Amino acid sequence: MKRSVREHIHKHHLFESGDNVLVAVSGGVDSMVLLHWLHHFCANISVTAAHVDHNLRPESVNDSRLVQKFCAAEGIPFVNETLKAADYTAGANIQAEARRLRYNALETAASLHGCRKIATAHHADDQLETIWMAFARGTWGEGNWGIPPKRRADHADIEVVRPFLPVEKSEIKAYAANYQIAYAEDESNASDKYTRNRFRRMLPLLKAENPSMLDQLQPQLDRLNDERDWMKQEAEAALSKVAVFQNDHVELSCSALIERHAALQQHMVKIILGALYESSSATPSAIHIDACLRLATADHPSARIDLPGGLQAERMYDRLFFRPAPQSLPDAGCCQQINIPGTVNVETGVLHAWDTDELPAALQDPGQLVLSAAEIEFPLHVRTRRRQDVMQPAGMHGTKKLKRILIDAKVPALWRNTWPVIVDNSGWVVWVPGVKKGSAAWTERLPKEAPYVVLNFTSAPSFQERFEQMVKIHSK
Repeated sequence: MKRSVREHIHKHHLFESGDNVLVAVSGGVDSMVLLHWLHHFCANISVTAAHVDHNLRPESVNDSRLVQKFCAAEGIPFVNETLKAADYTAGANIQAEARRLRYNALETAASLHGCRKIATAHHADDQLETIWMAFARGTWGEGNWGIPPKRRADHADIEVVRPFLPVEKSEIKAYAANYQIAYAEDESNASDKYTRNRFRRMLPLLKAENPSMLDQLQPQLDRLNDERDWMKQEAEAALSKVAVFQNDHVELSCSALIERHAALQQHMVKIILGALYESSSATPSAIHIDACLRLATADHPSARIDLPGGLQAERMYDRLFFRPAPQSLPDAGCCQQINIPGTVNVETGVLHAWDTDELPAALQDPGQLVLSAAEIEFPLHVRTRRRQDVMQPAGMHGTKKLKRILIDAKVPALWRNTWPVIVDNSGWVVWVPGVKKGSAAWTERLPKEAPYVVLNFTSAPSFQERFEQMVKIHSK
C-alpha cells in the first residue's frame, strides 16, 4: 500500500515539499487511515484535519469527537464545521446538497488555515463504483475518466487531491487493523436507499471474476486521461485556426469542423461549450455535443438548437454560432406607422424618418433608404413578413415573392418571420433593411428634384448580430 500511494503521489504531483494540507476526515475508516498515513509517512508536508458534521444523523456528533480525540493524541491540528438545517436547499437531492456544502466548508477552512491542498480518501473501490454509476447514467467519459487524482477547487489557489485512488478498501481496513486506528461506521452506508450503496454490492461479483482488476484500474484510467489531455491540446490548436471566441459567443466554420476526425470534433465542441459555461452552473452533456455536431453536418443550412442555461447553437449556412439565446422578437404581422419626420421603436431596432431637399450622398448604405416623396403612397409602415408579400427589387423589372428574396439572400429560416419589412400604404414592399431595397429606391429612378424621404434603421442589441451578418454577406 505504501509503495502504490507514493508512486501515485509522485506521478500526479499531488504534493510539493512544504505543502499545508487540509485532510477531510469524516471519522470513517478511509479518511482516518488517510490522515494517519499522511501524518506518519509524508514527512515533507504538514496536515490539518477538518471534520464537517452534516447534522443529518443524531450520532454524527460522536464522529466529530472521535476525530478530535485522534488528532489530540497524534498532535494534529483539528477543525470542526457543523452545517445547519437552513444551509440545505429545500427540495434538493440531499446527498448532492451535502456534498456541495461539505466542499464549500472544506474550501473555506483551507483558505482560513493557509492550506493549498485538500486531501480526500477516495480509493479504488470508490473509483469502480463511480465508473459503473456513470455507465448506468450514460455519462461515462464526458469529463474525466472516473474520479480524477486532483482537480482545481472553486477557490483558484486550492487543489483537491486523492492520494488513495490506487488503494483497495480491503487494504485500508487491513492498515487500520495493523495500526489499531479507531473509526466510526456510518449506518447509512448499508442502506439501499442510496444509489452508490446499490452499486457497491456489485463489486464482490466483479472481483470474483478477476481478483486483480482493481490493480490495473487506476493505470488504465491514467492512460485514458493522458489520451484525453492530448486530444484536448489538438482540439485547442484546431480551434485557434477556425473559431472566433468573443466575450459571450463563439463563431465556427462548419466545413472546417467536419473535415476533422470525429473524435476531434467532439473535443472542439466540448471546449467551446466549456468556455461559454465557465461561469454557469449549467452543464452540457454528450447529448448536447452530439446535437451540435448534427447541426453542423445537417443538409438543411439553417437551424438552431437550445442548450442548457439559456444558450443556443445556431447554424447559418457554413457558420455555426454558440451564444446566449436572443430576446424574443415580434410575432409575424405586427405593424406600426412611420411618421415623417418621426421615430419608430420596434423590438428589432429603431427607424428614423425625415424629409430633405437634398439628395443624400450615401445611397448605397444598407442601413439607409432614400425615396422620392412623389412616388410613394404614404404613410409608410414597418412590420414583419406576410404570406402574400411580393417585392420589385431595385433594378429588376418584374416582382418576386418576399419569401424567395429572403431565401436567395441566405436569410436563415429562423429569422425570416422576424425580419423588419418597410411597406407603403398599399402594402407594397419598399425595403427589407440589410437585405434588399425596392425599385422605388433605385438610384437611376430617383428624380433630381426634391423632396426626398430618408429612412435610417439602427438594429437593437438583440437583433444587431443578425443584421450585421446580412450586411456582411451582401456587401461582398
